[in-house]
Amino acid sequence: MKIMFFCWAHEIEVELLYVAKYLAHLPQQFVVAPLVRFEDKQRYTEALQALAESGAYIEVAPIYLKSPNISFFNLLNPNVAVRDFLSISKVIRHTKPDAIVCFYVLHAYPLALLKKFHTFSLSVVAMGTDVNLENSYLQKKARQFIYRNCDLIFARSWKLKEIIEKEHDCNVIVSPSSTDTFFFKPLDSKAELRDKWGIGLDEHVILAVCRLDKNKAVDVLLKAVNTLPDGAVKVLIAGDGDERNALEELASTLGLQEKVTFLGVRNRLELLELYNLSDVFTLSSYAEGLPRVLIEAMACKCIPVATDVGSVSALVISGYNGFTAEPGNPQDLGEKISAVLYASENEVKFMQKNARKSVTEGFDSEKVWRRMVEDISCSLPTKTQVTIITQ
Repeated sequence: MKIMFFCWAHEIEVELLYVAKYLAHLPQQFVVAPLVRFEDKQRYTEALQALAESGAYIEVAPIYLKSPNISFFNLLNPNVAVRDFLSISKVIRHTKPDAIVCFYVLHAYPLALLKKFHTFSLSVVAMGTDVNLENSYLQKKARQFIYRNCDLIFARSWKLKEIIEKEHDCNVIVSPSSTDTFFFKPLDSKAELRDKWGIGLDEHVILAVCRLDKNKAVDVLLKAVNTLPDGAVKVLIAGDGDERNALEELASTLGLQEKVTFLGVRNRLELLELYNLSDVFTLSSYAEGLPRVLIEAMACKCIPVATDVGSVSALVISGYNGFTAEPGNPQDLGEKISAVLYASENEVKFMQKNARKSVTEGFDSEKVWRRMVEDISCSLPTKTQVTIITQ
């Protein structure tokens, strides 16, 4: 059986490049068909090459788009839209997949149409923003059309499953956000990492990794830090966005400029180090699905304090592996952060151990992707079914 993963090129850097090692050991053949705008071709050359070299059973078939975006609603220039549809059809005809898995629901729009001319089963993976934020009349109608033409629908969180099933009366399988637990792991080198990043061993380090937009509510985190008892506290904020200047001004207004450092966007290895040198990982959002950064941090035994939104409570259990807090409530968030920072050594070790355990048992990329491939395999006609061999 041959399975094609149809995705925005960015997903290669975020996830596919790192799960390729698992796919290479499965009995199926895989094709990764990333959507790349012509203007971004050079940017993704290295990632595409790395993916092509990652396993003998992984074929890379990039689809270069003329469209200025990847949502296929280019109504102002139908010639471009038709050309992109033909490019997609050409790759499908050449690779002949038995099943196509599309990441982001709306990106499956051309596949739902082309399915009438090619023989393949179609699955979509709802990532969150494609359901929660893209809600124009046209987008809603497109999703309804796509769901009707799908054989399987996956969602990255339980909350997302609930939303889709309520709106569209269909069955959804949860294939949760996950991480590579062989990479994101405890490094047992906190002293060295603290020295490398210029942080003292006696400082309590609070970490946030997110886009700096209003939904992420980093302002609530800063106000929460302002409620903490006096002491050596360092707040590290990794990420960038439109709210950065306003947040820097707020930190100054609150008198936190010496305690808060805005790190900008950081790469995967730097995040591994940040998770390992920090005492608390904070997620202060007003809305989420099941964010990957939360899973990465917990895999590194960094104790989370996260707002109880979306499917966060499916992972974070207060007092067991971290704490959940009320969204938009700086006082509650601050109290939960304090509960970690001033916990006994035994309590900290207990939560650290369980944070890692919770991820390895339910949110490990190898296990999650194997289950998804198995679900797809079992949904196909008998003649193309393949038994998954668990190693």
